[in-house]
Amino acid sequence: MAPEDAAGDDSLGTVIERCACESVFDKKPCDFYPEGTLQDAITEKVVQCYMWEDGGDLDADDQELVRFILSKAKKLFAIATAIHFEFEKLRKVMALFKNNGICDEILNSPPQTTSTDPDAVHSDPWPDLLATLEPANTGRKKLWNSRRIKSFESKRWEFLAPVFSPTKMSYDLPSLCILPFISKGAASKNGSFGSVRKYEIHQNHIELVSLMSASGDRAMIKRRSLTFHLSGAADLFLLLRSQGNSAKFRPR
Repeated sequence: MAPEDAAGDDSLGTVIERCACESVFDKKPCDFYPEGTLQDAITEKVVQCYMWEDGGDLDADDQELVRFILSKAKKLFAIATAIHFEFEKLRKVMALFKNNGICDEILNSPPQTTSTDPDAVHSDPWPDLLATLEPANTGRKKLWNSRRIKSFESKRWEFLAPVFSPTKMSYDLPSLCILPFISKGAASKNGSFGSVRKYEIHQNHIELVSLMSASGDRAMIKRRSLTFHLSGAADLFLLLRSQGNSAKFRPR
């Protein structure tokens, strides 16, 4: 069964396109996938349809691989399909992730490689990590060639938009990070410390906050909206690095 026939509107490609949101922060449009959107989208049926063309019976190893994807690697699975791995190649890629302990949890902070090749050293560990997943000099084409590695590097940021807490005032994020800002004020305003612009964060990227009520009961409250004002002032500001430049945001 072809992936596009997996489950009609529930096929992975359709779900991903439907879930994508545009970040309005950078001048160049870029998409991000709100936190939690893949949990219901990537089902056992979708995984099987993307990995087994004939839809045949799965052996014990196959079933274990599916369980790994559903429990620990939905983002990795979505990235792999987005960069055009499918069927046997997709199975091999996901098995490499599983056998090397690579899961969604380390997408933001992969382990450093032990490569001694000076040409293989990057500030981002992912290129080296992916390049060393397969044995060298086997005479076979590598799954992770330079083109696929570059595509992975670019695509993964769409699934790593940060989650902000109303109680945390300082963040230090990578320069390639896509900010989950879904709307901004029509125009910037001039204040005491320079120009200021208002941004709104996607609700899935605002952390649940635990508050103690007057009676002593603990309640979980999710704020429906959180906005930031872009400014040049340094007064309990949220520090973000965007495109290599320091930008400062203050919760409002």
